[in-house]
This record gives sequence, C-alpha cells and structure tokens, in this order.
Amino acid sequence: MAEADGKRKGQIRAVIFDMDGTLLDTLPDITAAFNSVFAARGLRQFTLDEFRHFVGNGLRHAMESALDSCGVEQVSPDELEQMMEVMVKIYSANPTDKTVPYDGMPEIITMLNQAGIPLAVHSNKLHDLTERIIRHFFPDYTTLFTEVLGKSDRFPLKPAPDATRFLMEQMGSGPDETLMIGDTSVDYRTAEAAGCRSMTVSWGFRTAEELAADGCVPLISSVEELAAVLKREIG
Repeated sequence: MAEADGKRKGQIRAVIFDMDGTLLDTLPDITAAFNSVFAARGLRQFTLDEFRHFVGNGLRHAMESALDSCGVEQVSPDELEQMMEVMVKIYSANPTDKTVPYDGMPEIITMLNQAGIPLAVHSNKLHDLTERIIRHFFPDYTTLFTEVLGKSDRFPLKPAPDATRFLMEQMGSGPDETLMIGDTSVDYRTAEAAGCRSMTVSWGFRTAEELAADGCVPLISSVEELAAVLKREIG
C-alpha cells in the first residue's frame, strides 16, 4: 500500500470523515426522498445506482443534476425552491430509515478514539440533518467527534477548504498530520485545497474506475484495508 498521499509526511494526528458514502450508506433514504418529489411531478424514478452519481455536492446540486437527467431544461428559482422544500421535508422525516453504517466503520471510529486521535465529520448535507444522522448512529458522538459539520452559513461547501481549516484548528492538528477520508473527488479536492492528507474509499457513491479517472489517490478498496493503513499511520 502506498503512503497516505504518495509521500511520507509523518504520523496522522487527526482524521476528518465525510459522512455519506464513507461512514454511512445514506443513498437509499436520499433516493427515496427525491423519487417521491419527482413522482408527484410525473417525472422518472431513479435506481440507487443511477442516483449515486448526483450526490456529493449537497442536496441542491443533486436536485439540479437529477432534473437535468430527466430532460427538464429549465426550472424557475421558485419551482426549484418548492421542490427542495418538499424533498427536505420528506427526507427529514425519515433520514435513517434505510441508512446503515458501512460494515466495520463504527469499529474504526472506536479504534481511533481509543488511540486518542481527534476525529471530525464534515458533510455537504444540511448541518441539522448531518448532526441528527450522526447522533442516531453514534449516540455518544459528542465524545467521539471533536466537531460534526454540515452545510450552514458559516462556511462554503466542499471543496472549499474553509471548514477543513476550522476543523484542523479545533482538533489542534496541522495539515501534514491531518487526514481526510471521503468517497468522491469533492473530498479529495477539499483535502488538496486545505493542504491536508487524503484517502479515498471506493465502497461509496463512486466506482474505483471513476475515482481513479478523477485522480483520487490512494484508493482504499475495503474497510479492512483502511483499518490496516490507519493502524500503521497513527503509529
């Protein structure tokens, strides 16, 4: 396995996790909420494999991408806002109904926590939803994570590095000793912009082929591989 970002920079002292597609498989609940909105407007329904390509840049971007895929050339700002409000209402009612942690990821969180590594979660999903979902699957999340951040007026969305830099400050770590783990090129570009290290997992919302084409290296193909690399990197 290659070193965390292709060159040695010392041990990892803090880890930032993406949520959707990295820690948790949220795609079934997201897709169901969008399909409900689209069905009400007589638009096509999406499979999980189809919809996974729309997520990663926030729910609004997913809505716009899905509409474009449906061949809807133009939606007024008011219509888009109405669709977003309905979708968020539907999704907020059951954000954890079909969502599950990826096998082995809770154990990795526990391992890092017991090793004294500060952890954070950074998502482009709405902050309240992000925190609520993390709380559901990690009831002691305030102990496990230094910060849980979602979309808010405080910071621009990933791949802007602002929130990542804030998280590093909160965790007391520098870029060379901070690792961002995500499942899309958005997370990879965020780490690059913030100057921190990164690993990209291939079990989430993008295939290994897509990630490789986007230049995301190194690619981690399994939770077992991730656990082994982390154990080595935290010393």
